[in-house]
Amino acid sequence: MGFSLLSGQNLQRVGEIRLPKGAGEIIAVDGKRKVLVTTRHGWSARGVEFVDLSNLNEPNLLGHLSFKNVIPSGIEGVSSVAVDPLLRGFGAAAVIPKNPTRRHGVVVFFSLENRSILGVVASGYHPDCVAFSPDGRFLTAACEGEHREGKENTPGSISMYEIPRNLDFKKIRSFDIPLITKKGVRLLKDHPHDIEPEYITIQRDRAYVTLQENNALGIFNLLQRRWVDVRPLGSWTVRMDVSDRDGPWGKRKAQVNSRIDALPMPDTISSFKWQGNTYLVTANEGDKEGFVRVKHLGKKSPKLDPDYRERLKKQYGIDPQHDSALGRLQVSSIDGDLDGDGDLDRLTALGTRSFSIWDASSGRRVYDSGSFFADFAKSDQGTFNVNNGRVTEWDTRSDNRGAEPEALHTAIVGGKPLLLVATERQNGVYLFDCSLPKKPRLLSARNEMREGHFSPESALILPAKKSPNGKALGFISWEGSNIVTFYELAR
Repeated sequence: MGFSLLSGQNLQRVGEIRLPKGAGEIIAVDGKRKVLVTTRHGWSARGVEFVDLSNLNEPNLLGHLSFKNVIPSGIEGVSSVAVDPLLRGFGAAAVIPKNPTRRHGVVVFFSLENRSILGVVASGYHPDCVAFSPDGRFLTAACEGEHREGKENTPGSISMYEIPRNLDFKKIRSFDIPLITKKGVRLLKDHPHDIEPEYITIQRDRAYVTLQENNALGIFNLLQRRWVDVRPLGSWTVRMDVSDRDGPWGKRKAQVNSRIDALPMPDTISSFKWQGNTYLVTANEGDKEGFVRVKHLGKKSPKLDPDYRERLKKQYGIDPQHDSALGRLQVSSIDGDLDGDGDLDRLTALGTRSFSIWDASSGRRVYDSGSFFADFAKSDQGTFNVNNGRVTEWDTRSDNRGAEPEALHTAIVGGKPLLLVATERQNGVYLFDCSLPKKPRLLSARNEMREGHFSPESALILPAKKSPNGKALGFISWEGSNIVTFYELAR
């Protein structure tokens, strides 16, 4: 299936806004006030930008709210933003300090009415995502405690805030709860306590938190303020293109024909309730924490098991560590030693390059898109595993993490659960009907790369009743080009 086979009629682009440099990573929308809020970080400004959505065909910048003074020692960036789901006129943003391995971050509450700061509250280390509970009672922040080479290892945690009924954010109650670990959770050997929360989705009193580098999912009880479980996500076999030098004479070629075991290592997560069940949807982007190229195995990292190496040699017809075989592929240096003898009995790629749907109650994976994104882009070579939105750099991400599913959101629209997902490298935007969670149906697809849009970072679906124009809308923020596009989700 290729781009030419879908008209995109369910994703009708109705407008876009070009933002100042450094803006457009994470977005949130208050449909009642017809305002979009986005993070902005860079040398020139660090805070949030506001966009007027009164006319989607001609959106306007309303202004900037600076956070540069919310931490006396200075800030490194603004990583996430969310607006109150009850539309009471406020939002919250996660702010990372300078020297984040030594200082706690903060969460800034701000007004959408007059674009002012309402309150500043401490968080855990390196807050990476903020999310409100659907009832508006709580705000949570996934605090990554991100490991940096040569720096002190700070703990990952979830910070939790009780929203005051009188909305007095100077007297807000807050809690920071360190993460727990569990057998089977992926940990670097030199950082055995490095648990890194990445993204949050909330259903009722449960927060579901992706632990990307750890290839796990944390479950947190908001009412009891405790971790309920941490689920290792395991691995499965995926068909993928593993090299950017597998064509004739070591050149590029789009061929999705290698079957490799891979860890999902999800980034973004969303959720929906459907027919009495809660489902989670994850964007299995992958992460390079603990990686090594296959051709470097055996040098400063574990070597391939001799028997396994011979099997791979027969499969590829050449040395499996050659660039045109598996040599270029980035794999895990800490996963795949199945018998504990120190060598790798199985290669494990970092990221399944797919999205998955999970049963939240049982933890069972009910669907995975497998090689869909790679197969879909194959007929439009200029978008295949491309780098930085450049057609001339097609296939150059095949040895890394491929299309990199990144932006993702779900919502009930027209009585059906819809999924909007975008791939960071391929720059594709896809709309799925998830009425059958075990068999999602593709409704529409677009690729905006040739329009100058690249590196999508966040996605948002607004049902008609929460939309600024009374129609169901989809939003994609393009971090690389500082643009947000708006789509009507026509039926």
